[in-house]
Amino acid sequence: MAKGKSTKKTSSQEGMEKEVVVVQDPATGEVERKGKMEVEENLVIFDKDGPKMDKATPSYENKQESLRKQLKEALELLDQALEENVSNKELEDLEQRVKVLKKRMEVMQELKNLEGLEKPKISAMNEISKEIKQSSKVPNNLPVFRSGRNGIEDPLEFIEHFERICKANQIQDKRYVALMALCVDSTDVQWIEKFSKENDVSWEVFQMAFIAHFQHPDIQSVLLGKIHKLKMDGDGVQRYSDRFIQLATRVGWNLNDRTAVYQFKKGLPNWLLCQLATAEATLHGEVSVEMLAKIALQIEVTDQQIQHQSRKYEMGS
Repeated sequence: MAKGKSTKKTSSQEGMEKEVVVVQDPATGEVERKGKMEVEENLVIFDKDGPKMDKATPSYENKQESLRKQLKEALELLDQALEENVSNKELEDLEQRVKVLKKRMEVMQELKNLEGLEKPKISAMNEISKEIKQSSKVPNNLPVFRSGRNGIEDPLEFIEHFERICKANQIQDKRYVALMALCVDSTDVQWIEKFSKENDVSWEVFQMAFIAHFQHPDIQSVLLGKIHKLKMDGDGVQRYSDRFIQLATRVGWNLNDRTAVYQFKKGLPNWLLCQLATAEATLHGEVSVEMLAKIALQIEVTDQQIQHQSRKYEMGS
């Protein structure tokens, strides 16, 4: 540097030169003393108790902003040095510093671009991971077929219940057969394993074969027996009506037919049947099971309201 001349340094640079910390390079694991300007790049800061783990790695935006500030300061020093006629060595050092900072900014931008390209890959990997988890998922409320107190005897009802649970748990139908093996006892599972081993068929074909194999040979008599035993209990009109229509449909009854209407009335309690007969007398034309079910439901609601008002009156008096 020429005599009588000195290169001025910014207060920021002077502070960075004075502050020295111990750092670890995350790539090599080497520990050394560095100026704060260098530390801000990507290194882990240590104190007397070890690494400061709460110092999170800066985001790309923060790193780029830090590099921009350093580059600006370096360019200011370079302009100042040119005006003050410093030595060639000092000029070369400053120019090299500017080149390094510019290169770092370019690399940082490339890394940011690559991260953007990686996001779709990460998303795809997440989807694959989700599929793997889904492929091993076993619902904890699968129905039981025939065995046990809560076992479902009818194969069609069992299949319908089984499908509802699998769909609610987003199970793919290609896993249905394997899961069904968990719902039967050691005797029935032999048929499932034998059939699935000998026949590579779809779930639709399998369930038809399952129903045909396990269904009672005289299913019509079984269903008629259930209809004759069906009574409206504490569950109310809605539950009774739905169950009756389900069984009548499986038997093949026309819900407008007199037989279906008669059998529907037979399962109702006397108090409801009397009021239903009064309402039915005002109707014109044919009466169906579905029509009677709606009227019976209205009568039940009205009766509940009357009972509620009566209890409320008694409590008030």
